[in-house]
Amino acid sequence: MPHNFLNRTRLLFYGIKDYYNIAVSYEKGVLVEKDIDTALIFYRRATQQGNVEASLKLGQLVEESGDVDEAVKAYLAGAVRANADAKTNLLRLAATGNVMAEYCVGFLFEHEQDWVESKKWYEKAAAKNYADAMYRLGLSYQENRRAKSGGAIVINKDISQELSWYKKAATMFSLDVVAELVSLSATES
Repeated sequence: MPHNFLNRTRLLFYGIKDYYNIAVSYEKGVLVEKDIDTALIFYRRATQQGNVEASLKLGQLVEESGDVDEAVKAYLAGAVRANADAKTNLLRLAATGNVMAEYCVGFLFEHEQDWVESKKWYEKAAAKNYADAMYRLGLSYQENRRAKSGGAIVINKDISQELSWYKKAATMFSLDVVAELVSLSATES
């Protein structure tokens, strides 16, 4: 306890107050004893506050330690805030076939309003029985998202496709999907 208190006091004395810089200090052992676990705590806090550099660094450190799922989430946090390196790392993990990364890339492209790419990545994750991807595919059909490719509409409103994806997701016990399925079934009758 005293050691931790002295470290924080030293950081505050030098004006290092924000979570990202505290994390860097612990990661590198600057002004404090090097402590990767404490650095990760502060990188997580900085990521939660929207610091894109922290999300990239968090992703790199947890990926190195073998926690690919947390790395995917961290890279997504940076990528949706336009961090190109975080997006590159997320795409790299998705290309390895990691289902969570495939889903997150789909979400990222949806966020960027690239419906064609979004659908492609959601379909990859859905093919591996990832319920959230099935749900997002159902939503994409329900909301009639349109993407033009050479003048042709790529995603059309098609209630049979929508119901199909929702039913598949419902078999994976997604409560959000069950609610949508009940609602759609009522309108279909």
